[in-house]
Amino acid sequence: MNQLNLIWELEIQNEAIERYKIELANFNEYTRLKEMTQKSNEVKLSLNLIEEKISMGNQEIRKLERSLKESDYLKKKLENDLYGGSIRGGKQLEQLTHERERTIEKIDNLESSILELLDRLDNLEAEHDNLEREHVLILNEIDNLQEIIEALVKKHNSKIYKLEEERASLIPQIDRDILARYEASRLKRGKGIVPVIDDVCSGCNVRIPTYLLQDLRKQEEFIYCESCGRLLYYIEKDEKEKIGI
Repeated sequence: MNQLNLIWELEIQNEAIERYKIELANFNEYTRLKEMTQKSNEVKLSLNLIEEKISMGNQEIRKLERSLKESDYLKKKLENDLYGGSIRGGKQLEQLTHERERTIEKIDNLESSILELLDRLDNLEAEHDNLEREHVLILNEIDNLQEIIEALVKKHNSKIYKLEEERASLIPQIDRDILARYEASRLKRGKGIVPVIDDVCSGCNVRIPTYLLQDLRKQEEFIYCESCGRLLYYIEKDEKEKIGI
């Protein structure tokens, strides 16, 4: 393999390594995983809010039940006074009867409030159960996505490692001055060597003069684009598909 072909092979390896590294970076920004992670956080927040409402509701029910128990005790006491034969006149009878009626009304209101709260708690618990099931599905998808990404990262790192090994074994075969000029061009222009496709420099899209094409086809000497200054490499038509051009 001559020096020109070595440089061309080096460029292919460099581009492949860069492409895999870009894809690796994109894995960390994988849109679906970010969306599901955000959704998981939103569902967890909703679950926490519902759990807080359920806790407050249960506290309120306990409070109402204590009040109901006290009212029931008062009602029994009033009825005992009313029907126990200890009343001393119509005024006391009227007072006890009125107090009993208010107590019964309070008991009815307390029981209604407790039933309403129980209904709300049932709805909240049903909503909580639905959200929990949804959260489990979200977490399962996140786990699956992470496994896929981890496998892709491992695969890409393996490919990068192999390409870097191949590049490391290739570099010593290239003349130092040629390598230095290639690296300088790659640093300045993004590519150190570009293919000539259909007689056009793929670096700047300028047509190559006819007098250079014959020498380019031989792939024996270093020829630079007169427009952009990049090193040129002629690609035969049957080679284009092999390299994805």
